[in-house]
Amino acid sequence: MKSLIIDTSGERLLFALSSHGHLTHESSFPSLQASSLCATSLQSFLQESSVTLAHLDFICAGTGPGSFLGTRIGVTLAQTLSYALDIPLIGFCSLQVCSPPNPSSFCVVIDAKSQGFYTLKGTKNQEKVYYATEPALCSEKELLSLHHTEKLQLITPMKDALLKKSPSLSNIVLDIPPSLSHPCSSCYHLISTTKQSKKPLAIHYLRLC
Repeated sequence: MKSLIIDTSGERLLFALSSHGHLTHESSFPSLQASSLCATSLQSFLQESSVTLAHLDFICAGTGPGSFLGTRIGVTLAQTLSYALDIPLIGFCSLQVCSPPNPSSFCVVIDAKSQGFYTLKGTKNQEKVYYATEPALCSEKELLSLHHTEKLQLITPMKDALLKKSPSLSNIVLDIPPSLSHPCSSCYHLISTTKQSKKPLAIHYLRLC
């Protein structure tokens, strides 16, 4: 089974192709003017990969948290393609594009602007990465507690943006390039074990109470 994976919630437009859950092609594009460039960037990616939309069996889209407008652009594109091609659509948490290089308990962190920080806890062993079921919001104080008290390795695919907001994190946050490898495998597992539909995806738009 072949799938297209899209995530536009962060600083880059991320696209990947997978075959039976294994990543076969991956690329990223600048997210500036994402609304006008997303479709053309995807077209360029597919041409470079020598794959057409007709080859796809299902589509996956990152549903945030992250840039709400950016996330919505990718989700809308994925939903449009799903309906047009009449193939299933699966959503995944966009923070799953980041995992540590070595086995550890970790927490993915990105800037949530005035809301604090978006976080997603996880564990990596020698063979696999496991993420918490849902992302969460936390303050800088709570983030530091995750590192010092819970002994979680803090990682981020957006370190420059994170440090502009909180320079105190510079020595404790590891910069990790984003990758769609985990969504490739997790979405394939999901579609292989459950019945999926083409219903609209719910975007992770977290906010403080």
